[in-house]
Amino acid sequence: GKSIQPLLDRLSFSFWTPPVEHDVILTMWAPTNTVRHRPEQSRIHLMIGIHRGFFALGHRDDFSNISLVEVMEKLNRLFFRSQDKSALESVDVLVMESNFVANMADHYYNITPDVIIPPPTDTSSFYTDRPADEEFYLYLGRLAEEKGVENIVQAFNNLPYRLVIAGSGPKRSAIQTTANNNIDLRGYVSENEKKISSLNALDSFRTQ
Repeated sequence: GKSIQPLLDRLSFSFWTPPVEHDVILTMWAPTNTVRHRPEQSRIHLMIGIHRGFFALGHRDDFSNISLVEVMEKLNRLFFRSQDKSALESVDVLVMESNFVANMADHYYNITPDVIIPPPTDTSSFYTDRPADEEFYLYLGRLAEEKGVENIVQAFNNLPYRLVIAGSGPKRSAIQTTANNNIDLRGYVSENEKKISSLNALDSFRTQ
C-alpha cells in the first residue's frame, strides 16, 4: 500500500551504489537520502520536503504514557532519521527547497544546507485582468502546518487587506474558524484558475 511503499523505496536506495564511471552524482527525493556514493565521487543532493512520517514526534520524542505499538512506531522513526542523518552528512553539496525544510533538518539532524533554492514557477501562460477595485493578496498551496498558512491568516486578520486562499488540506477547518471576513477560502481550484488568480493578485504566497 501507499504507507509501505516509501519504506521499500528507501531500502532499495540504501543498497544501491552509483556506477563507477560517474564522477558527480545528483540525487533528489526523500528515499534517496540514504544513497551512499563512492569515495572518489562527488554528490549533490536536493532535499525536497521531508517524509512526514519520520517527523511526527513532539519536540523531545516523549515516550511516556503511550502504547507498545506507538513506542515501536516512534523507534522506527528514530531509526530512519538516524539513517538519514548519517547519509546526508556524507553529501558534498546539500540543497534544500525552503527555510522550513532547513529548520527541520537543523532541529532533527543538526545539519544545514549549503544553499536554499525555492521551487520555480512557470509564469509564461499567466495573464491578468484585475479591476482596480478588486485588489487582493493570494495564498496558493496546501493548507498544512508546514506551509505556515496559519501565520499568514493571523497577520491578515489584523490588516485592512483582502486575502484569497486557494487550496485544501488538514488545516482548512481551523482556518475557517479563525479567519476574519477579509479572508476568502476558495478550496481546491483548477490549473486555469491558479493562473488567473496568481497574476490578478497584488502579491502571492505560493507553496508546493
